[in-house]
Amino acid sequence: GEQLLRDRIDDAVDSFTRAIAMKPDLKDAFNHRGNLMMEHQHFAEAASDFEQLLKLKPDFDYVRGNMVHCRMHCCDWHDYELELPKIESALRAGERSVTPFPFQAMSGSPSDLRKCSEIFGSDVYPAKTPPLWAGQRYDHKKIRVGYVAGEFREQATSYLTVGVFEHHDKSKFEIYAIDNGLNDGGPTRKRLEAAFDGFVNIGKLTDDAAALEIRRR
Repeated sequence: GEQLLRDRIDDAVDSFTRAIAMKPDLKDAFNHRGNLMMEHQHFAEAASDFEQLLKLKPDFDYVRGNMVHCRMHCCDWHDYELELPKIESALRAGERSVTPFPFQAMSGSPSDLRKCSEIFGSDVYPAKTPPLWAGQRYDHKKIRVGYVAGEFREQATSYLTVGVFEHHDKSKFEIYAIDNGLNDGGPTRKRLEAAFDGFVNIGKLTDDAAALEIRRR
């Protein structure tokens, strides 16, 4: 269970550490170990890995943003005023300097935040060819709206939005939760289930299968 997963993460970190010992300029090993450390909230160690990677390859995807993000978690503000303009300049040039979630804590520019999301989205979630939607039109009695999220549970996103879903005009709209997450059975989930006309669970589906399930509503 959870302990087995923890053990495997430790094995992965050990493997990357051995790889770095054998080849100290192995860029991918620093990146993978740093991402593991960041994911499991070992921010000081992650920041150190990203800093080493930045020295090896300054334009490595997202490394500068990840380094600053991890330093911020440690209240480490050294060079922040030097690093942030570099992140912003690279971003405006279309480079992959930072990912959207950390950048929200760095930027107050709507245009930069949008640019960041567009770059990340096209990189990690490129458009499918051919597109999943071929222009079909639907003739429903009410306007149908699907909300896609992985947080239909006890989570900040749902705390902020559950009231919005509850106040939709059901005489004009049918609303569906396109759920890419998990059901924790909590009180917020129960409120969401009552607010929506239906839940479509796509968490374990391929893109094509998820699109088919959504189309069926």
